[in-house]
Amino acid sequence: VGSANEAVILNSSPEAPNSRGAFYVSGPQAAVVVHGLEPLPADRIYQFWWVTPDGRQFPVAPVTVQAGVEPTWAMFQVPAELPPFTVVGISVEPATGSPIPTGPMIVEGSQG
Repeated sequence: VGSANEAVILNSSPEAPNSRGAFYVSGPQAAVVVHGLEPLPADRIYQFWWVTPDGRQFPVAPVTVQAGVEPTWAMFQVPAELPPFTVVGISVEPATGSPIPTGPMIVEGSQG
């Protein structure tokens, strides 16, 4: 996080009004840190999304919440083939993941 060359603030939504966080990128390494997410039932996951300037949405990584652990955080490699992003966010998806968001972003942020 300390060596990040890009940071995006993640704002809450009506679906998760007490959640907020940040997304950090340093080359191919990335981290997301979120406060206020609750553990989900076994059939659901939080999924991190990368949204391009033309609106294409790419599932990047699952974000696992552990009960009693605050904040939630995940580190991952940014796939080299991803185009630049303008928006990042987290949605609730089926446990198997989803190729496109099936629900709203519960936290979201944009560059700049």
